[in-house]
Amino acid sequence: MYDMRDIEVSRLANKSPLEYKEWLDDIFLHETTRKVNGDSTVMVEGILFDVPSIYISTKVLIRYDPRTFEKIYLYDVAEKKKIDLRRTDKVENGKSRREEIIY
Repeated sequence: MYDMRDIEVSRLANKSPLEYKEWLDDIFLHETTRKVNGDSTVMVEGILFDVPSIYISTKVLIRYDPRTFEKIYLYDVAEKKKIDLRRTDKVENGKSRREEIIY
C-alpha cells in the first residue's frame, strides 16, 4: 500500500496518470478488519465472501468499494499482496460434492 507521504512531488511530475491509476483507485476504497469464519468466509456489510482457507480464524484487512462491491479484496500485510474475493454462492456450495472425511 502506498501512502501520500510515500510519493514525492518530483516523482509524480514525470508520470502519466495511467502509471498511478491503481494507486488512486486504492485510495478511495473503504478499509475494515474482519475475522475469517471457520467455513472460510468473511462478512462485509451483510454479504458473505469466500476467503482462502489459510486465513481461517485470523483477523484480516478487507478493502472494498461500498457502492458496488465489485472491487473487494483481502490485503495480506505480511506478504504485501492483494487477494481478490468473490461473493459466496450458497446454491453452488450446496450442490458441490465433497470428499468423505474418515476420522
